[in-house]
Amino acid sequence: MPPALARHGGKPFYSMGTKSYPSRHVKGEPQPPDRLPPHSIEAEQALLGCLLLEPRLLEHVTIEANDFYAPHHQTIFKTLRDVQGLDLTTLQAELQKRNVLQMVGGIAYVSTLPDCASSAANINYYVDIVREKAELRKTIGVCTRIVDRVFNHIGTIEQLRSANHSDLDSLVKEVGLVEAVPIFQIAEPTSEDELIRARYLCRGGSLLITGPTGIGKSSLAMQLVVSWALGRDCLGFRPTRPLRILFIQAENDGGDMREMRDGIVSGLDIDQKTENALNEIVAVATVDDVTGAAFFTRLQGLIRFWKPDVIVLDPLLAYVGGDISKQEVAAEFLRHRLNPLLHRANVGAILIHHEGKPPRDGKEQGSPDYAGLGSSELSNWARAIASLRVDGTAYSLTLGKRGRRAGIVDNFGCTRIWLQHSANRIFWQPVDAASVPSTRREKAPEDVLALVPLPPGRILKGMLIEKGRTAGIGEHRCRTFLDQLIEGAKLHVHREKRKGTNPALYLARHPQPAQCEVPAAADNPDPDHEPF
Repeated sequence: MPPALARHGGKPFYSMGTKSYPSRHVKGEPQPPDRLPPHSIEAEQALLGCLLLEPRLLEHVTIEANDFYAPHHQTIFKTLRDVQGLDLTTLQAELQKRNVLQMVGGIAYVSTLPDCASSAANINYYVDIVREKAELRKTIGVCTRIVDRVFNHIGTIEQLRSANHSDLDSLVKEVGLVEAVPIFQIAEPTSEDELIRARYLCRGGSLLITGPTGIGKSSLAMQLVVSWALGRDCLGFRPTRPLRILFIQAENDGGDMREMRDGIVSGLDIDQKTENALNEIVAVATVDDVTGAAFFTRLQGLIRFWKPDVIVLDPLLAYVGGDISKQEVAAEFLRHRLNPLLHRANVGAILIHHEGKPPRDGKEQGSPDYAGLGSSELSNWARAIASLRVDGTAYSLTLGKRGRRAGIVDNFGCTRIWLQHSANRIFWQPVDAASVPSTRREKAPEDVLALVPLPPGRILKGMLIEKGRTAGIGEHRCRTFLDQLIEGAKLHVHREKRKGTNPALYLARHPQPAQCEVPAAADNPDPDHEPF
């Protein structure tokens, strides 16, 4: 517990100057005798103190004035919110200007608030306490009102039931309680809920895009959301209408972001008038200095200010603030913090995430649903998943979970989009699947043979295996195919003598001239130069 809270005794009253003020309850609500509503005056004082120590934090605090229990704290917070950037001196002047300085306790009380916060870094802790106490008071208020209504009921039971249901409904919406409904009374989704057809991405839902480092995930995400902001289809994804976008990133500097933006604007053939429109509906925020709870405080402020339809977090690992391979860390970030925020703000989310290193043992990469680094909780949580990979001579964006809802199917019947990088700008271009058939069919020895130069060229065995791995064949499978090609006389081993060690092994489509032949080594521990 921060020292600012530890040193207070949690008294059931609060003092301002020389006066004592009685505790209050929610106006108009029945109050049980001798009981005080849940509150923490100390947390409220510390929260206000943080805002005076660091006024810039105010824009990231997602709390309302009526979440404060003390009326004078509500007044102080309203003033800070109305005139942002106030410090202790200017706050006192503003309160005096509004003729409320003495009502909130005078200069003597206001001057003590910064001392109530040991550090502005604890602001998230204080916010959570104040919000929690406010929700408890709201719950007590509704429940007390229902009890009072039942004791004093006059009328039909249907009227009583209707009034109680109305109160409970308002409580569910206000504090986020879970409500169970009969199976045939599940609410029908509205057209406003759908963001990407056909319900591939909805408000409160999420899309996880995974891929290896440096493959172009950020530019792909930017190209998608810029197109969606204009209401345009992009790579087969169809937005329901122009969408407001908030793109939050931590990896690229301003120059990188401008270069990415300009390449996409050029590729989409966007004119000046459209650029001006994009300025109103697409915002980019670089957040690279906070993680975990502190990040969510920042995120809530950005969402409240920009009111987006979709947020993008690029990359996820920059904001988790823990070991994503641990289920409890992933659940804390995704389910305990991100999910409630998405539902409260009524937005969809796109998370950009890294994949691990490609397999070296010849095995095919696994399902795109489980390609991202970390706990399987990531895959279980995400509503939709897409995996960006190098696939032979092209790139593929494979739609895993929920993929068929997007209505995207390639020539091979797979939910997959074939792509390539533009040659002269940062821009993704679709590729006809028919032009890259070898990247989808099962790999074969001919795929390795195609990597060997025509006569009289040749290639080192180790280099050929590396090229095979890059082409998605895998080391183990590449070695197996080489044995088959050599046995079938489609490839030939050339040995080149080296001083003091075993011969270097080359592979070629033609036999080695007899005068150049070198005997095979009997024993060689070097796997890159071992005899076949």
